[in-house]
Amino acid sequence: MMWKKTLTDDELRFTQKDIMLKLLSTIDERGWPHITMISCMGAKRNGEFIWGQFSQGRSKKYVRENSKQGFYIMNSSISIPIKFIHGKINLKRIEDEGENIETFSKIPLLRYNTYLNCWRAYINDIVAVSPFRKISLLGMGKGILAGTIAKGGINDEDSEDKLSNWAYNLINSALSFKFICYLDPSDGYPLIIPCLQLRAANKSTLIFPKSQFKDELNEIPLNSHIAVSVHNFEAISHLINGRLVEYKKSRGITVGIVEIDEIYNPMPPVPGVIYPKRKPRPKVTSFDL
Repeated sequence: MMWKKTLTDDELRFTQKDIMLKLLSTIDERGWPHITMISCMGAKRNGEFIWGQFSQGRSKKYVRENSKQGFYIMNSSISIPIKFIHGKINLKRIEDEGENIETFSKIPLLRYNTYLNCWRAYINDIVAVSPFRKISLLGMGKGILAGTIAKGGINDEDSEDKLSNWAYNLINSALSFKFICYLDPSDGYPLIIPCLQLRAANKSTLIFPKSQFKDELNEIPLNSHIAVSVHNFEAISHLINGRLVEYKKSRGITVGIVEIDEIYNPMPPVPGVIYPKRKPRPKVTSFDL
């Protein structure tokens, strides 16, 4: 795919719409990609790409330590055709007051929100951006069918129950949207691509056929870490980190095999790592200083 440095007027307006799925990718301290849903996000005519903060999370920490980021903006899934723009950005500065924060605070999502308002803006340079891209409904259907067939041929006798039943069903639902983030081997930026054909073969393994966006999937190096973000129509999401360990044939279909290393719950009331399970803290019985 040919990248470019600037957005057309239509693409610029597309990034500024409110009711969209907007994702930000960052890189954690281990060098693993991380995906966050960011409601306040968009490009400006001066070539800057801005996103706003109204809650504290890991992505805000990661971007201060590594300025390389990626973004993905997609129209509503009930809109036909489903189209998106994705790209690479680099942090330039952080603002705690000013016009950008005021603009984000007036969007419908936050305008009447007394408790959570935008209080910080992250100003970025656009490194590379795609033109409009479309998700083919035909390709989506073929991918879902291929993934469903292939997952039945993956041996799960020795698999560990890393995913909960709820998460397993969320990933395998035909109504959920899945996205993969990987580090582009050419420059190290975390790039997000849609991968609706991805399935959970068992509770420790994810698989995906190359039915859509094959060129990007082919760029992912074997044994590299990827992040998988899963979303449904009720704004429920899940984040999974794992390694692309191999490609193999299952029931005649070649699929990528991803072994799950970590599962992160980005949802309130308690966001954080839920696998591997952390040891419980010892009970406090003495309050003497």
